[in-house]
Formats: sequence, structure tokens, C-alpha cells
Amino acid sequence: MAASAALLPVQPMMVSAVHTGMIEVAFAKRASEDPQLRKAHTLHKMSSLLGGALFVADDVFPKTPLPSCRLASRRLLALALATSFLSR
Repeated sequence: MAASAALLPVQPMMVSAVHTGMIEVAFAKRASEDPQLRKAHTLHKMSSLLGGALFVADDVFPKTPLPSCRLASRRLLALALATSFLSR
């Protein structure tokens, strides 16, 4: 956690990617043990990937007139975060 806090001001995207990967691994382990979590894990995985892709696209192509791209990425990432609480 100290390394994440130290790197956050310098490399926020990398810290987010590492934390998302750690959440994915933990959730995948729980979903493999509990069949009731598989549907939630699939929703979490797809919303996380698509939300992350839209977030990066919004950053890479800032002049593209897609104001809904930012909104969609935030909503998908919020959905991914909400579904990650199901694994607890």
C-alpha cells in the first residue's frame, strides 16, 4: 500500500491498472469456488475492461467529440466497482 501511495501522484494509471488486476484475480478465485458469483464476475470483468478502454480512449483522443465517452467510462467503472463488493 505504501508503494501505491508513493506512485499515485506520478503514475496514477499504472496504480489503477495494478489494483484492478488484483481485484480481478481475487474475484476470479472467489467466482471459481462459488458458482453464484460467476454471473456477477462476468459483469464485473466486462464492465471493467470496457470502462478502462473508454477511459484510455478519452485520454488518447482528447479532441474527439465524444462527450458521452467520459460519462460511459465512469458509469461502467462504477458498475465494476459495485460488482466487486459482491465478492466480499
